[in-house]
Amino acid sequence: MSNVIGIVNYGVAGNIHSIEKAVKKAGGKVLIIKSVEDFISVDKVVIPGVGSFKEAMQELENDGFIDVLRSFDKPMIGICLGMQILSSLGFEYGKTQGLGIINAEVKPVQCSAKVPHMGFRKIQVVADNKILRGIEEEEFYFMHSYEVVNYTNITSLTEYGGHSFVSSIKKDNIKSFYIYKISTKNHFQVGIIGTAKLSAYDNLHIRGHEETYFERSQKRFEQINNLNAQIGPIYVIYPDNTELTKLIETQITSKPKYSFAALDECQHELWIVNEQSIVLKISELFNTINRIYIADGHHRIEALSKISQFRKHKNPNHTGEEPYNYFMVAIFPKSQARILDYNRLIKDLYGYSTNDFIKQIKKKFIVEKQNSPYKPNETKSFGMYLDKKWYSIKLKKKPEENLFHIINLDINLLHYYLLEPILGIGDPRYDNRIDFIAGFHGLESIEKKVDSGEAKIGFSLFATQMEDVINFADKKLTMPPKSTWFDPKPLDGLVAYDFE
Repeated sequence: MSNVIGIVNYGVAGNIHSIEKAVKKAGGKVLIIKSVEDFISVDKVVIPGVGSFKEAMQELENDGFIDVLRSFDKPMIGICLGMQILSSLGFEYGKTQGLGIINAEVKPVQCSAKVPHMGFRKIQVVADNKILRGIEEEEFYFMHSYEVVNYTNITSLTEYGGHSFVSSIKKDNIKSFYIYKISTKNHFQVGIIGTAKLSAYDNLHIRGHEETYFERSQKRFEQINNLNAQIGPIYVIYPDNTELTKLIETQITSKPKYSFAALDECQHELWIVNEQSIVLKISELFNTINRIYIADGHHRIEALSKISQFRKHKNPNHTGEEPYNYFMVAIFPKSQARILDYNRLIKDLYGYSTNDFIKQIKKKFIVEKQNSPYKPNETKSFGMYLDKKWYSIKLKKKPEENLFHIINLDINLLHYYLLEPILGIGDPRYDNRIDFIAGFHGLESIEKKVDSGEAKIGFSLFATQMEDVINFADKKLTMPPKSTWFDPKPLDGLVAYDFE
């Protein structure tokens, strides 16, 4: 060991001598931490402990150690009582707030055997933990009347008196990033999963481009708030940065930490970057980017912003650094992001016969029959499937100049010149006569919906361009819902962000 191991000395609750001997026997350097300033000189920290939860927290408060331990971003291990006080709450001699590093509570041991539990027992390793590797079959000594009640960070369990209690837990406290690569048969993109401040969204440093549905945002609010965690990242894009791209590429030369194929056959790979010099450099490079853009997740980030405001007003000790002030992002360079077409289905012809409907659209569009499924390859052009026939339709004239917000955006052109005036489609957020179908399903999906009677007519569109997304966001304008389909998307449930 070349690092300096700091052992926290916090009075009678911190029994440090056995830990000091163990570290020295392993060849490590020891610094007994007696003041806040001592934390600066150590590379890792051990929190030992004997006695009660309440007494331990009181002594840490007296020494001024609580805030520095909560914000400590180097490896830290708690042993015995030192592990217990990492929890949010302890119920020994009343209710006492812990360090809150682990979302857990410390309660009396629930078993039929004699308490306190004393003696040697084996552990059952339930999650990978390099500290326990190779010693899984060893016996460990226990002496305790209280146990950690935890369901999210468990690494080992121990059985006693017909009851399994948590004997070790693990949670990252070191600043790190995930490098995230998504691959399909003909496309890949490499980015980073990390956290960003919600204030960056509120002050438009992070900008969206699509309108949202109130009901969906509210459902997202309830879901995330009840879970107390964000289980899917907001997909954002950033202007290409050569230095940042090269730095990221240097981190994926080794085998990924996690790799698997999802049901849609996308390959998802994660690398953990926790070398602090690299983490700092990545952070610095991102901080030089003036503006980033939301690709997918408009309803979720709207919900997260509301949750942050809600919790801020409920917290009289709000500092701005609480976890609810941040959100999880999967951020990719603009050049690697891919937008597919987002097509439309209409349930009826608004009382028109097929012939009369075509006569109506010919007033504004050039209409031509096609011998095969038609997917437009340029803007202001659309495909139309009606009565088992494909047509190409192209806008005859340049859009009116006073319609600044729709110029060069095919979604709006189709709505303004056809869907609304001819088919009577209102706000696409609320009109139940319109439906949407992502382009990765192929044109055959439009045919299937129409031929089955589920829809009367289908429109294929030229995909919204990345430049449109950025221009709209920069001008603080919003596109209609379902204007963009970014593909592939980050996977929900792959990484979670806990608000505790």
